[in-house]
Amino acid sequence: MTKVTEQGGVNHQVALLEKYGLVSPDAVVPLPSKGIIYKLYDDGSALSELQIRAMTVKEMDILANRMYIEDLTFIRRVLSSCIIPPDKGWPPKQSTADIIRELVNGDLETLLLALRTVTYGTTYTFEQPCEAPRCDNSLVGEIDLSQFETKELQESPLELGTNQFVVQDNKIFNNAEVIISLATVRISEELHAEQQQREARRFDQKGRIHARLEKAVVRIGEEKSRGDITFLLSKLGADGVERLQELLEEKLDFGPVLESSGHKCSKCSRVQDIHVPLAQAVFFR
Repeated sequence: MTKVTEQGGVNHQVALLEKYGLVSPDAVVPLPSKGIIYKLYDDGSALSELQIRAMTVKEMDILANRMYIEDLTFIRRVLSSCIIPPDKGWPPKQSTADIIRELVNGDLETLLLALRTVTYGTTYTFEQPCEAPRCDNSLVGEIDLSQFETKELQESPLELGTNQFVVQDNKIFNNAEVIISLATVRISEELHAEQQQREARRFDQKGRIHARLEKAVVRIGEEKSRGDITFLLSKLGADGVERLQELLEEKLDFGPVLESSGHKCSKCSRVQDIHVPLAQAVFFR
């Protein structure tokens, strides 16, 4: 039996947690980007992995706050609370909040999957309507979340320690080099806030596609002015817009592959894939 000592002290609290089985499990999570798109340490090394602990009542309170849900900051707030700072500290001028804000989607989903696993285990129970026409049955079953493979980032950024990549195609801007940055937690929150403001004013001069591309594009050829970039994007043809979006998606194609195949409907025998809605699986179980 654990001996509880030093009433009110740190050792006393640790002993209490051990006595009642409340020591939060944690996991060290390798980032599929290898951390090379974030600020580096002074010695040039990257923050290639993060340690995360299971959610507790503190994080449940965050998820119960309607304001955090509506402004889409609940993901950042929960992760900021559950991430354990590394022993060597963060890269220069970085905090836990800074790290979370700049996470790109592949790393974010990898951390969310790890958070779900350390909090609730690897078994995910699903219920999904059968996709067969005229079949009213639902597929019900379990998925082992540990089975998912994780794709690593295959391409190096323009410079190590920066979230900037080069794309080029003859359908966009006369084949000029376009420098883009991958969407981050911060950018997703900004886009959500801007969209809410436009909807509140019932005035949507700049649509979602334009706004998203404007956040992503850093430079077009030699043009770095935000005004020039906004203007050029507003004049890009539909085929160019579609191609630029495709190139952005290609750069973002890393992280966990959240598809489970081979699930058979018990009524019509149709076999279909199940996609795990990660945010729902983690936060709204």
